[in-house]
Amino acid sequence: MKLIIYDTERKVVKLYEGIQRVKVNNDEVTWNDGALMGIKLDFILLNDEVEVLEKVTEEVINQDLKQNYKEISLEDENRQLKERLEATEMAVLSLLELM
Repeated sequence: MKLIIYDTERKVVKLYEGIQRVKVNNDEVTWNDGALMGIKLDFILLNDEVEVLEKVTEEVINQDLKQNYKEISLEDENRQLKERLEATEMAVLSLLELM
């Protein structure tokens, strides 16, 4: 993946390539062997195949994958898992009633 940080004129300020195991938490990005904290400029995550020149275009910005790598808090993850467990239990009970 690529992490691109760009300014208000959409000029690329910094480009990180080949990053893996990415997690995004607001203005923080961590990956396999690095991290950035307190990012003040706009940034996007892209697949390695996307070509980026000196400036990012609207087309490139629309390919941002940042939402796919949002870090979920443990409380949110726990809540989601409990909801899925309850739904599964209800489905199993429904199936047993049909038998």
